[in-house]
Amino acid sequence: MLKAVGQVPVKGLVIPNEIIFNWILLGFLGLQYLWFFFVCLINKLAEPIFPKKIKDETGIIRKIFHFLMMWPTITAYCCVEVAAFLEVTIRGKSVCSHSASKKDGLVVKKEGQSVHPTNDLKPDRFDV
Repeated sequence: MLKAVGQVPVKGLVIPNEIIFNWILLGFLGLQYLWFFFVCLINKLAEPIFPKKIKDETGIIRKIFHFLMMWPTITAYCCVEVAAFLEVTIRGKSVCSHSASKKDGLVVKKEGQSVHPTNDLKPDRFDV
């Protein structure tokens, strides 16, 4: 990455060569996965306070896959955010509708009732 056009290496002002630059990048990736490990650890330690004492019964292979896919998932999400930001910047506020975050139809409310989830009525969207 630090090479100029052709095969002549470039000496940087801060980073002396390409090998050190690659080790710095790997160090940042390792630091990112260290934080992901802490997130997974806190999730595991918080299981006793989950409602109804629900235990995570995900298999070890799937847990490893989820751990490895954390960084690509967050990176892809950030790319989507940048694309959405650029679309709002270029096309204006009229494209910003927040329809994905609407909560209509999550709770059925009858006359005189307070809002609470019900199981006795079919939802008006997304037949279950």
